[in-house]
Amino acid sequence: MLPTSFKEAIIEMMTQIAKEIPDVHKNIPVKAYLTGGGAVHMITIDEKFEIYLLSPEDLIISKLIRFAQNDEEDIRNIIATGKVDKDLLYELTIDAMNVGVGFQKKFVEINLAQVMEMF
Repeated sequence: MLPTSFKEAIIEMMTQIAKEIPDVHKNIPVKAYLTGGGAVHMITIDEKFEIYLLSPEDLIISKLIRFAQNDEEDIRNIIATGKVDKDLLYELTIDAMNVGVGFQKKFVEINLAQVMEMF
């Protein structure tokens, strides 16, 4: 059966992944983190799932690296939840740029400035 909603698609994906995990983990759960669009969806609704998500600030930082049109929209939606600490986001982004691998510093700085204006 094909999922009819994004939530159902995530649940189906997690079910399929669970089938691949060795039986030894049946008594010891595997912790998983949801990122990207799936995490944005879960942060912006009020469902009762026990899914580990990046903090809103960390999820925004992960999207600052690419900052495509859908990333910008996702960031706006995350900020709209009121769950983002603007100062913490700025501080963590600066830290990530200084120690992270794969950051195009100037590109991320420009994106960060644009995101700060969204508050």
